[in-house]
Amino acid sequence: MSLTRKHHKGIAMADFALIVGYFLFLILTTMEISMYLYAYNINNYLAQQALRYAVVRGNQAYDDDNSRTDAPANQADIQNYVNEIKGHGGAFQVTLNLPNASQDPGDPIRITVTHAYNPILLPGSVWQHTISTTSEGTILY
Repeated sequence: MSLTRKHHKGIAMADFALIVGYFLFLILTTMEISMYLYAYNINNYLAQQALRYAVVRGNQAYDDDNSRTDAPANQADIQNYVNEIKGHGGAFQVTLNLPNASQDPGDPIRITVTHAYNPILLPGSVWQHTISTTSEGTILY
């Protein structure tokens, strides 16, 4: 018994549905991974910029020409700076860690920026992930 043309059309439609579903899944997954990596890179950039802001605003930053009014930098100053950089968007939380409890030149400083990443394809799902990046440096002034 041979298959007629009508049966061949049905097989082609089933094959097409399976292939399209697979490629759609592949494309959407690639997009989601790309958006996650972008969010991670933004988080990393903000941590680097927050550290750059903090290392030049230590206890002796006033000594240059007495014009620096934002030194020494505290956690609220750094959080405001990060908010200015990122503009609108998700909430980035900044944590300032001073191991020596001072901001004298040569003292270590650690800044951690965290951000809750919500997947676009599965919002509010178990796939929610917190991105956290840390930058470490030494107070310059």
